[in-house]
Amino acid sequence: MTARAFNVPLVTARRGGMGTEGPSVGVNYVSGSSRTMQSMTLPLRAVPPGARALFIDDFLRGGGTARGVHDLMREFQAEIVGIGVLLEAAEPKEKLVDRHVSLLVLEGIDEARGAVHLAPSRWALGNAPR
Repeated sequence: MTARAFNVPLVTARRGGMGTEGPSVGVNYVSGSSRTMQSMTLPLRAVPPGARALFIDDFLRGGGTARGVHDLMREFQAEIVGIGVLLEAAEPKEKLVDRHVSLLVLEGIDEARGAVHLAPSRWALGNAPR
């Protein structure tokens, strides 16, 4: 929906190999949630050199996937101009990416009560550093 709103092409990075989409470029990265080595690939024709990319994701824990996309775009000689996520984990406080925008912060999960504790992000409250 973000790509549609900005009227720009959508490119989806995939974990693992691309299969039948022709030659591809891939990177290995450490997943923030499982702390395991993952790989992500894009078809060679997906991103032209010099492109400017906006990375949008649903959840940011430690920033491993976002860092992997950053490294993948570097292989394409493209620039990540922004990172946006719906929900970010409060912990760890230090992420593997420097700047990102989130709408909500997951402050904790109370499994005994079946409760999820969410709060607006600093950005959503207008308190993000500029």
